[in-house]
Amino acid sequence: MAAASKTPAKKIIYKPEQIVTPYSTLEILGLYSTAADYEIAYNINKILKIDLVKTEDFQAYNRNSESKIKDVMTLDLFSADDTSAPTSHAMFYCNDEALRVEHILFSNTERGNYILKEQRQKTPDYILLLRGNGVSEIRYKYLSGLSTIPGVTKATRINFSHINDIETVLEEIESHFIEIDCKSRQHEEEILRSLERD
Repeated sequence: MAAASKTPAKKIIYKPEQIVTPYSTLEILGLYSTAADYEIAYNINKILKIDLVKTEDFQAYNRNSESKIKDVMTLDLFSADDTSAPTSHAMFYCNDEALRVEHILFSNTERGNYILKEQRQKTPDYILLLRGNGVSEIRYKYLSGLSTIPGVTKATRINFSHINDIETVLEEIESHFIEIDCKSRQHEEEILRSLERD
């Protein structure tokens, strides 16, 4: 069960412009479960035969708050019990070139806050976002497989029209991966400079 949390780090090759539009190659699946994020990721990898890898956590601003905080980028400025503070959501990524699909799994709800809000039904605990030309070939197979995961009470497709601020959320996820890519490049450059000095 702990295997997913020990997955070796891999370099994530991510094309952020692909996550926003068009919707024809985008699918959002919701999972209802109280299981830990690493358990969900481990079981998804096992059942769907993919390789989700843990990335940096995603920081989500409180969408329940009347005044959304957009210009503060650190949790240090908030007290632990401040309901307006951004929440940290576990995120996993896999780009399966054979399937022609990118997979982004994230914990959707933390301390009463959420990333994606479903208007017509209870907000899912986890979201599996799929993007790529192969989405139409696997969506129903995935739904069937996700429903068999231990601890998952329901797996469902999410209608884009039922999500608040869908474009904003997708752009925030895009920015998150751009930041990860920039940090990775900076780290590689630092290693190269260090090797050159030696």
